[in-house]
Amino acid sequence: MENNFDIDEVNAKATLFDVVDMDGGRIVAAEEYAENEYTALLQFGPSYWEGVETLKELYNKYKDQGFDIIGYASLGLDLFSAGEVRDFVEQNEFPWRNVLWDEDNLIHEIDPMWSLRNYYPYYSLPFVTVVDSSGDIAFYSDNLDKENQGLEIFLDEKLGGVAPPQYYTSTDYSADGRVSKLQSATEGDGIDVVMMGDAFSDRMIANGTYERVMRDAMEYLFVEEPYKSHRAMFNVYMVDVVSPNEGYEYGMKTALDTWFGDMTLVGGDDYDVTDYTRMALSEERMDEAMTIVMMNSTEYSGTCYLYYPSREGDYGSGYSISYFPMGSDKQVFRELLNHEANGHGFSKLADEYFYEGYGAMPESEKTGFREVSEKFGWNKNVDLTGDPTQVKWAKFISDSRYAGQGLGTFEGAATYFRGAWRPTDNSIMHDNTGGFNAPSRESIYYKMHKMAYGLGWHYFYEEFVAWDLSHRTRAAEGVSATRGVGVLRPSTPPVVRPYTWRELKPAGR
Repeated sequence: MENNFDIDEVNAKATLFDVVDMDGGRIVAAEEYAENEYTALLQFGPSYWEGVETLKELYNKYKDQGFDIIGYASLGLDLFSAGEVRDFVEQNEFPWRNVLWDEDNLIHEIDPMWSLRNYYPYYSLPFVTVVDSSGDIAFYSDNLDKENQGLEIFLDEKLGGVAPPQYYTSTDYSADGRVSKLQSATEGDGIDVVMMGDAFSDRMIANGTYERVMRDAMEYLFVEEPYKSHRAMFNVYMVDVVSPNEGYEYGMKTALDTWFGDMTLVGGDDYDVTDYTRMALSEERMDEAMTIVMMNSTEYSGTCYLYYPSREGDYGSGYSISYFPMGSDKQVFRELLNHEANGHGFSKLADEYFYEGYGAMPESEKTGFREVSEKFGWNKNVDLTGDPTQVKWAKFISDSRYAGQGLGTFEGAATYFRGAWRPTDNSIMHDNTGGFNAPSRESIYYKMHKMAYGLGWHYFYEEFVAWDLSHRTRAAEGVSATRGVGVLRPSTPPVVRPYTWRELKPAGR
């Protein structure tokens, strides 16, 4: 699967740069673009990469037909040394010109975007961006597999005279926008979840594939406590979305313009997604809606987008959109769904994992963290103090009834190695396993009751504890600790939109 965006109708200009290559030659981007039919900017690193040989074949096949490659590897982020990059290039016999990119290699800064932290994504390797002779981006992918299929299809079509592959194309859009209620709340006012899919064709909706995917995802939402015991509080809607094509190969089009980015980052057109959500819900119920978009792909990815609520509150309010590929393993998918949608999207819990390389949380990040925590009741499972008597979950630490649940203050959270603390060593918000820890369960429980019974509902700690202790076994068990597939890649932190869903604008405006 190639992670390609449909940019046929977008004139996205490539960045301009003026650098020296590894052999001492000068490369001026504007001149290179003008001289070639297509120039590929290849970001690489000295790591295992099956696609080198196939990429060399494509280069040799089309280099005399107006195709060139400029490879660049970043230095200065403590990712690679110059020696590692040179050894990698020599061992693999890269036939194209290569740049050891660092801040000192810039001869003339033509484009302010050409800087170490603002060029094309540097966490996803390899990454290729193809630029035409006018300097417009014509193709890009961050998933060059060993066959480089998307790039090969593009070059064959543009330079080889080979017709692009023919994909199934939808013709019947009569079901588009149809709303079905998969579950009705029988307790309280109802908590709204709206589910839809992207890259599903008309025939996939007609033959029941679409609905099966949505129903499977709905079931996964209620496998963990407190969701399992409070399922009756939820309304679950399905909105049919008919896409032109059935996937994400080069040349395919989808209704919601969903895309794959670095690592596990995915997204789509939030404006269009919200329009479909409004087909299921009235405007007054939109502020607290949780929307889930299922992508027709076997990739492992998932990202939650959080919107500011219309008013301040203490229960994790605000509209959210979570994007997920279907994946290839049901157990792994339900773990990810509980982390992203139930953890981030519903209760606005923070990530409990961290990267050592990120170091300490910057003061600017702490300011934003405190603001949304205090105004909206977000991030109740992470604190910026490690004092067990002052931390948000101090009452659980001092409560003997919670002894044995591993509660304490563990430094490393919200992706940062220092300056943020989590309640337990592991949990769903850490590596997607082990269940929600006690502070997270309390946060979810609190929001469920506020939404189901209104803002006048009063919380009593002892009532929660009585419920929680009677469900502790199931909550502590969580999802199985043995994974269905290998080692998971790190999650992508939630993307916070500092405005409400009402302020969304159509793409391009």
